[in-house]
Amino acid sequence: MLILPPSRKALTLFSHMGWCEYKRVNCWRTACALALLALLPAVSPVARAGTGDDDRFLDDLERAGFALFRDEAHSVTGLIPDAVHADASGHGNVANVAGSGFALAAFCVADERGWLAHTQAVARVRQMLRFLAEQAPHEHGFFYHFLDLSTGARTWESEASSIDTALVLCGALTARQQFDDPEIRCLATRLYERVDWNWMRNNRPTLCLGWSPGNGFSRYRWEGYAEHMAMYLLGLGSPTHPLPAASWSAWRREPLGVWAGLTFIECPPLFAHQYAHAFVDFRGQRDDFADYWRNSVFATLAQRQLCAEMGAEFTGFSNNLWGITASQAVDGYKAWGLPPRTAFSNALDGTLAPSAAGGSLPFAPRECLDALRTMRAWENGRLWRAYGFVNAFNPHTGWVANDALAIDTGITLLMAENFRSGLIWRLFMRNPEVREAMAHAGFRKGAPAPLADGARYLLPLADGISNSVFNLAALQRFDAPRRAVARPAALPEEKWDWQTLDADSRESVFDGDGLVRMRFAFAWDATNLWFRAEVTDPDVRSELPPSLIYKQDSVILYVNPANTALRWYGPDDMQFGFAVTNKTWEWFNGRHLECAHTRSTTNGYSVSAAIPWTLLNLMPRAGLAIGVSPALNSVSHVDEPTLLLNWRWKKLGNDRVQLGTLTLE
Repeated sequence: MLILPPSRKALTLFSHMGWCEYKRVNCWRTACALALLALLPAVSPVARAGTGDDDRFLDDLERAGFALFRDEAHSVTGLIPDAVHADASGHGNVANVAGSGFALAAFCVADERGWLAHTQAVARVRQMLRFLAEQAPHEHGFFYHFLDLSTGARTWESEASSIDTALVLCGALTARQQFDDPEIRCLATRLYERVDWNWMRNNRPTLCLGWSPGNGFSRYRWEGYAEHMAMYLLGLGSPTHPLPAASWSAWRREPLGVWAGLTFIECPPLFAHQYAHAFVDFRGQRDDFADYWRNSVFATLAQRQLCAEMGAEFTGFSNNLWGITASQAVDGYKAWGLPPRTAFSNALDGTLAPSAAGGSLPFAPRECLDALRTMRAWENGRLWRAYGFVNAFNPHTGWVANDALAIDTGITLLMAENFRSGLIWRLFMRNPEVREAMAHAGFRKGAPAPLADGARYLLPLADGISNSVFNLAALQRFDAPRRAVARPAALPEEKWDWQTLDADSRESVFDGDGLVRMRFAFAWDATNLWFRAEVTDPDVRSELPPSLIYKQDSVILYVNPANTALRWYGPDDMQFGFAVTNKTWEWFNGRHLECAHTRSTTNGYSVSAAIPWTLLNLMPRAGLAIGVSPALNSVSHVDEPTLLLNWRWKKLGNDRVQLGTLTLE
């Protein structure tokens, strides 16, 4: 029988003796256990892999983390500073609104464990919810990412953020279940019901990252695997502005990676595998696509193994000292992670973040506990300050951050509590809207139960697939290959194999304006591979300075002559660019095209290029297959990220990308 630390209600029954003493009294063990089980949730927390010393360590970790939310919250707004000095000597005047979501849940933990008087916990939660509901600015219910700590005003020109609002709502709905207080319940419900999720879709199936004054909706969308699952479930369960059920299946469960013998959906920063799980209890159930609990287990264990393998490169990295996620670094904040490790976009420098292991405690308890305890002891406790761990450190160089971040302290606290008691899962899953959303998303029981011994997850690829982690048939539609034919150049162009690339393409890297599209085709002769593209774009932009030519409106053509997988900056791979200003470049290795032209048309522009076979180092013949992916850059504002529509761009890790296949006819 699994015996858990008691809830606040259970403690009132046994106030005459301490919990540890209670467990030692054999004559009362059975009777007390039965009494406790009557008060505990039907779904148990993770099978425990810790010891008594581990429990005391986790209690210290949670208490220290809660102190940040208790002591650093603004006295009027209740908002939590984005970053605080780890020695409690001060903080800035900017709040990350997501920190409020973690804080609300943290007060639930403190109330349950008796770290704060119940009346004080209620008062602090009321204060924060009142400010958010009545004074904090919002757009259709979505809060701005960063707020002035004292006034709540939008700061840093931040966006009204969909994911950060969702984290606030997760905390509010958790508090709605913890506190039997009419005002808390009313305020939490009000915050949730005023969010217009369909507005944030902006007429597409997936949610935008945000909206900002002047620029409108972000061109980036939550359409790949990331930390957004709880957000989509909140949208599905909304009683006022529900997302269509199709929104859940619209985002991609890719790329699938194989690391350390484990198969899982990749997203390098480990927090992306943690945030949704802090609130939603995905254990023992799955949807039509995957078992997301086990996916996070695999991602955690794979990162641990890969960190250990880098021990020769970075001093200190080992099975007991690991953890890479978005964090501070010596030269600023970095959204890095592992796996995959890519030289172009994920260049590691040896920095580790305690929250990587802390946020994965339920997934791999023994492995994460060992890492956290090693960090606590590192250099005689140099990483442990007033609020627990500093945000990050570099054992290779000796650098140590001076700050603690609210969101990283928060994920560690919540996941430690979920590992110990399942409290946050139990509270959040009591919300009927969440249960309804899970049903709409197609979740069902029957997935393998979580295992306490993380080493038992180390399965070969074939076993990993057959062991119900993924539904490969369902995932296949997010990974469909693309094929085209290059016709003989002597044929009229109208007989070429024309392909269409538009914003509805599931191969889009980023979503965009439906009016922007391109059709393209290839042909060949003994000398050249011919490429034609016709772009429809009502707002062609070409005024960016020459140094930013690659961000102008342009057509991009990726070529992998071997048709294996393109490697970013690979010596044999190519990225050709054709700008609206009739400038041409090859980005990877500086190759030059003699024959390439861009011309304006009435509704956009066209591209014509001849790529010599000698440049590709290929001998043309019928049946030859080449890896290609035409893409389209469209910039609506000088200061806005480029829209990149790509014919096929399947990330394989290690800077490798699978393109579409072009076959010579």
